[in-house]
Amino acid sequence: MKAWDRGGNLVDNDTFTAGQDHTFNLGTSDGSGEITEGFKVSLILAAGACRTPPIIGIA
Repeated sequence: MKAWDRGGNLVDNDTFTAGQDHTFNLGTSDGSGEITEGFKVSLILAAGACRTPPIIGIA
């Protein structure tokens, strides 16, 4: 997961690894706090050799 501030600066870059079922609080895994509303976020989901293209949204 990557997050950029409104100025386009990368502010968070995390990798999460899980088994079959897991829930993550995407804003706090590295202790940086919640992702600020309005920041752009990008997720790539992967399982084995399968990966999605980046999924981009706004927090």
